[in-house]
Amino acid sequence: MISVLLGAAAALCWGVQNVMLAGVARRGDPGAASFWYVGYMALLALPFAIATWDPSELQGGAAGYLLLAGVVQGLGMLFFTRALAIGPVGMLTGLLSLEGAGAALLSFVAGESIGGPIAAGLALCSIGGVLLVAARADDVPGRSVGLTLFAVACNAAGLFSLGYYDVNVALTMVIFNGASAAVIAGLLKIQGGKLTTGHFESAFSEARPLLISALGLLGLVAFTYGSREGSTAVTAVLSAQFAAVAAIGGYFHFSERMEPRQLLGFGILVCGVSLVAAFA
Repeated sequence: MISVLLGAAAALCWGVQNVMLAGVARRGDPGAASFWYVGYMALLALPFAIATWDPSELQGGAAGYLLLAGVVQGLGMLFFTRALAIGPVGMLTGLLSLEGAGAALLSFVAGESIGGPIAAGLALCSIGGVLLVAARADDVPGRSVGLTLFAVACNAAGLFSLGYYDVNVALTMVIFNGASAAVIAGLLKIQGGKLTTGHFESAFSEARPLLISALGLLGLVAFTYGSREGSTAVTAVLSAQFAAVAAIGGYFHFSERMEPRQLLGFGILVCGVSLVAAFA
């Protein structure tokens, strides 16, 4: 049950965060937006990491593993914010939600097993999520789809890695997101981009990016706890339903129309979540 609750919590946080992040990416430099998104997450987690610091947790290659995972996640974040700047939030977030299926697949390869009813529920969740966020092809620039699919592969690997080592969650967030910020900063510098574009103009201007990062961090914490204390596969697939939240947010915030098949997807998604909740 803990995987269900925390997976759903992550989905809610990430869904709202993606809608807000799309607005920021479209008003300024999406590369800079991705840098401050992961950078703020690392800074927000830093006080908690300092308060709970235990050097022994980083033995056995854990630090290097989390650094590498953060680099991979950073690449995915950079490409996805660039996709959000040019494509519809609902559709692209729906594609990104495939990261949950990817992380679940990696957990199966690593040896995790689940029962038949839960597997059926996860399949329904995935089908419903895809239908819910489906959009007409002529609404979606091809480049945004390619960028998002690259982000899917990166994020699936990054999410799976969070449950591999049992390192203090706050410290995990600092290392993971710090590495993401570092790789994004390096790539932007190589490309001649600026890290401060549209930032630090006023305290009010920073409130929105901070809120977006706080939501992203809460989602990552919920996912990490859910995958470590319960099932990585269940947490991954349920957290991936952030696409449903983003599709609804895109409808109200960006006037992205929802089609009948998307409403059907919502019904299938509810059935899948109910099945997983009943047997988890």
